[in-house]
Amino acid sequence: MISRAHLRQLSLARIQEERTGWLFVAPVMLYVVVVFLLPVLFMFYLAFFRWSPIEGSGPFVGLQIVREALTDPLLWTSFWNSATFLLASVPATMILSLLAATAFCRRSPLPFKTFFKVAYFLPLITSLAATAFIWLWMFNPSYGLFNTVLDALGLPRLNWLTDTSQVIPSLAIMYVWVRLGFDMAIFLAGLEGIPEEFYEAATLDGAGECQSFLKITLPLLNPQLVLVGVVEVITALRTFDLPYLATHGGPLNASRTVVLHIYDTAFHYNEPSKASVVALVLFAVILLITFVQLRVASRQVDY
Repeated sequence: MISRAHLRQLSLARIQEERTGWLFVAPVMLYVVVVFLLPVLFMFYLAFFRWSPIEGSGPFVGLQIVREALTDPLLWTSFWNSATFLLASVPATMILSLLAATAFCRRSPLPFKTFFKVAYFLPLITSLAATAFIWLWMFNPSYGLFNTVLDALGLPRLNWLTDTSQVIPSLAIMYVWVRLGFDMAIFLAGLEGIPEEFYEAATLDGAGECQSFLKITLPLLNPQLVLVGVVEVITALRTFDLPYLATHGGPLNASRTVVLHIYDTAFHYNEPSKASVVALVLFAVILLITFVQLRVASRQVDY
């Protein structure tokens, strides 16, 4: 039999342990509340009150700010640009990073794999400002590297970042170059976790490399494919640095993304309430797309 005194000691010990756990968690919870929760609540407030950093809080205006924000033609232009950028960059990033990871995994005979892994990962840790200036030089219509190569091949020059029809594909090339190493590292970790016995059994059954890749590698990489897809869609929709540094949304708003529109609305046009509405709309869009991706793309595979 356990005495009441012993039960009391166990209860006090459990309470003390819980208090210690909450003390360790408290700084993180405080950070989440201050950095994430309070700004989100403040955005909801701004969506219904015309607030100014100079004049302070204004009157309650109902859905007037929401109507103004959603009827702005530039908003839908920026959403279209962001969607086009997403479709131009995310599939290419995922496919190229998966091919690179396949080339650098342990089953690949490619030499100097460690060197190539580092080389592919370096753009991710490079300053985006430096990256933008390097690509600005390579995309320059007059003396850029790409047009110099096109001249050498006898092909017509392209305007790249200064043409309304070419600016989004040009930014997508920059995005793929920056994000390739991150996705490759995730895919590489997934490939290294696939047991070699599966490929040996497939070889004994007469399966070729393509069949093994389609029937073994891709199904077992489903968690990594879903993760990379979700992360890249969110990152592409939140893209701000590259269009801001490279084009400032130009030419003629052809590269104006949603986040760049939010930035201009809040800080250039001094309309933080409208910017908050657009930010909430973007949050809802990202949440919906992520939910659909997780529901549709996730697969349970057992071998």
